[in-house]
Amino acid sequence: MDRKDKKILVVDDEINILKALVYALKKQGYTTFEAMNGKTALDIVRKESIDLIFLDVMLPDMDGFEVCRKVKSESKTKQIHIIILTATRSQETDSIIGLECGADGYILKPFSIADIVSRVEEILA
Repeated sequence: MDRKDKKILVVDDEINILKALVYALKKQGYTTFEAMNGKTALDIVRKESIDLIFLDVMLPDMDGFEVCRKVKSESKTKQIHIIILTATRSQETDSIIGLECGADGYILKPFSIADIVSRVEEILA
């Protein structure tokens, strides 16, 4: 499958992070979608065939863990890979909660774009 056939959703309420990730993923040839809150993210995953979600923990309407649980609980969306993005100091707790709710991994902010691209290629290979 060609990279352009892979759809990635980036969910973050920090516009600079959102735009940087989307830009980097598009530059690599991926089709991207973006959301700044959990409700929009859930609307997108229910309409599109998303392959991977980069999901911030701290969102304005519901936290990323709740979004993750909802995605993983629906038969149509449970196969979507999810990487939790977190800036919190309690990274060990966040990683455990993230894995318990079905995430495939987590990345601590600040992160490098090279790490993101590497993770995408590892998951979507």
